[in-house]
Parts: sequence; structure tokens; C-alpha cells
Amino acid sequence: MRFMPLDPLIQAEVDAYLASVITKVRIPELPQWSTFGDLSLLDRIPLWMNSVDKTVWVDSLNYKALLITGGSGTVTPVLTGDTEIVEVEAAEAGGDIVLRSELDGKTYFLRLEGRPMKLGTDWQLLTGGFKMLNPGGVGPYELVEGQRFDAEIFELQATSGGPASLSSSFIIGIVTIAANTTLNGVNHANKVIEIRGGATKIITTLPDIASTPENAFLCIDTMIGNTVQQKVQTQGGQFIYMNNTSRSSVYLGVGEVMWLRRGADGWYVMNDFGDNYKNLGKPYAAYSHENNESELFCDGADYQKADVPRLWEKVQTIGGSLLTDVGIWNVNKGCYLEVDSNTLRIPDLRDMFLRGVKTETGTDPERSLNKLGGFQDEAVNIATSVKGVKVTGSNTVVNVDALNPGGNEFDLVTGFAISAKQGTETRPKNIGVMWVIKY
Repeated sequence: MRFMPLDPLIQAEVDAYLASVITKVRIPELPQWSTFGDLSLLDRIPLWMNSVDKTVWVDSLNYKALLITGGSGTVTPVLTGDTEIVEVEAAEAGGDIVLRSELDGKTYFLRLEGRPMKLGTDWQLLTGGFKMLNPGGVGPYELVEGQRFDAEIFELQATSGGPASLSSSFIIGIVTIAANTTLNGVNHANKVIEIRGGATKIITTLPDIASTPENAFLCIDTMIGNTVQQKVQTQGGQFIYMNNTSRSSVYLGVGEVMWLRRGADGWYVMNDFGDNYKNLGKPYAAYSHENNESELFCDGADYQKADVPRLWEKVQTIGGSLLTDVGIWNVNKGCYLEVDSNTLRIPDLRDMFLRGVKTETGTDPERSLNKLGGFQDEAVNIATSVKGVKVTGSNTVVNVDALNPGGNEFDLVTGFAISAKQGTETRPKNIGVMWVIKY
């Protein structure tokens, strides 16, 4: 069937009639989102894509990334002095922790209502936020709704496209931690992890290698603000590989640095932070004893095992040189002593010369304990074939029997000279040093 077009005059009259009786249709006003609660990163937003001339939806997480990166897929570095303003929400009031995604992976100074706050005393840095402390107060700190915190960022943030790639820079930022923290491969790869625990022993857990970019590095240091050894451990049954051994944890002493590389099956130590693990428990001579160099003066002092954890790990592998009987140790003070389940006594090497043992497995009847650290008393070996001693400065040989009639306890080798170099002990020439060990 075919319809003929209407006469233009008739068409105009029809259009005028329809316009007078038909209400124009439009999209009704949408209700405000807050009516239904808070937005989430999974909520969808309508978006027209110019490249394909289509209207699509995008979730809030991707939309946020679009706004931050401008569609480039990289994040503009956060410059020194940028400030994030954080207000305490109703759900956080009464607590002591504030978490914000915009603080994740950043290092910052914190101010409360414009007042500077001291890290470690007034607050602690957490992954993605901070925890308020209450020094001198009763009970925990209580946040108040509407309180304003200013986080002044001083870390240069990196550009990253996610776990599959890293910025072209080698080290791309610094992250300071002052409490137990689990690192992740996205926010912490190729960054300096600065542990500032003070006198508090904290645990830093390495990222799962599955979430960490291949061949990424971590630089972990205890250079500032530590007076105890800090523990670094793995997760998921992975290992830290070092010195041809595999470990689930290591300890960093005061002022040390450890470089780790993410491998296919775990984390590989690239520097053994100054060969400290190789030298654990080995005595060596020094002119000073510095606690901040992880050294102990070999004076037979007692230490809590928990305060010297890596030395205690090493000492447990030295067999018979670790004693449990204080009476035996009192004779063999070159050994270690497990005083009790919590206490380790280190060797006392004062006034001692160190000598290579004949054998560690055989017998040595002149050594009290034929183990490394076993004591050997002083002795003088004198032949008995000739009785006599030459008096210094003359050719006179004194008959021993004349000095000790009827006995030969003073049998001496001809030519053994009496001189002015007499003392209260038998000793060779020596130079005084301080014996210390790495712990």
C-alpha cells in the first residue's frame, strides 16, 4: 500500500493540532545519589565515548583514574608541599585510626587543626592512613567528627601503570613505616622502605611476588630512629635467598640497608647489608665498641635473646661451642652460654690471646674443652737434659741442684737467660685491642 503525501496546507493544520494536544516527553528529574547512601568504587556512571560515538557505562574506580591521569594511564607526580585535607567522618569518631585511599603509598607530615604533630609520639604512619597516639593521656586517643588533619606530602610519587609495569625511574619514592606493615607490590615496588620503629620492635612483611612486578626492587633501611633490630619476613611460604641459604625472615640491625630483588620464586638479597650475616658471632679486633654498628664487646655480658635475634639464630648452629652449664663456662669463657630460655651470655675474651685449635673433632689433652672457645691455660716447656741456667751479663752457669738441693724441678735449658724482663705472667709481645663480635 502506498500513501500519498498530504497537501502542504493540510499538513500544516495537522501539525498545529498535534502540537496543541500532545505534551512533550522528557526524561524525569533523577533523585540525588545521597538518597540511597554513599557512592562506592563499583557504582556506574554513564559516559559518551567520542572515539566510537557510543554511550557506555564506567565504574567509579576507572572514572577516578581517568580524572587523575587525563586518560594517559600514568599519574602525575605529587610534588613536595602538596597537602591532602582529611576530615574525621562520623564512622571514625571515637576511634584512633583514619584511613584514606588518597594517602596510600605517600609519606607526609601531619598537622591537627594547623598544629604540627610529631611522628612516633603523636601519631603513627599506617598503610593508607595514620593512627593517633595519646602520649601521657588515659586510654586511647579518641577522634572527633569534623576534626581536620592536613597531610603535607613530601614523598615524590611515581608513575605506574599497575603491577605489569613500573616507572622508568629506578627508585621512585620513599615510604616510612613505624608499625607492623604488610607491603604490596603495587604501592611499594622500587621504593625505599624506611623503618622507623625507635625502641619498638616492628615486623615488615614483604609483598607477595605474584602481585609484584617482575625484577622489581625493594630497598629496606633502618638508618634513622631505631635502637633495636627490626624483623623483615615473607608471606605465603616464600623465601628470602641469601648466602646460598633460604630464610623466611631476616633481621636488620641499627643503621643497615638491605636490597631485595623480586625473583621468580622469592626475594633475593643483593648485598647482604654489609656482610653482617656472614660475620655473625665472629670475634675480631677493634679500637672501639659502637652499639650503632651492631657490635658487642666480648666481656661475658648477658643479653636477652629477643634483643639479639640474629646472633641467637647463628649461635644455635655452633654445636659444642654453645654451653648450657655455667660451671663449664666459667672455665671456658670463650664459648657462648645459654643461661636460660630467655638469656644468652656472650664470650669473655678480655686478657686472652686467640689461637687456632689443633683439631675441632679430635682430642687435645692440654685444652680444657676441645671446642672452639675452649680454654687452654698458660704453660712453659723446659727440657731436663741439662741442669743449669746462664746468668745474664756473665758466663756463669748456676747449678740447679745448688738452688734446689735434691730436686730437679728447676731443670733448665743451657742458655736460658735471666733478664730484667720479668713480670707476673708469661706472655709474648702484644698490642692491646678490644675483641668484639657482630650481633
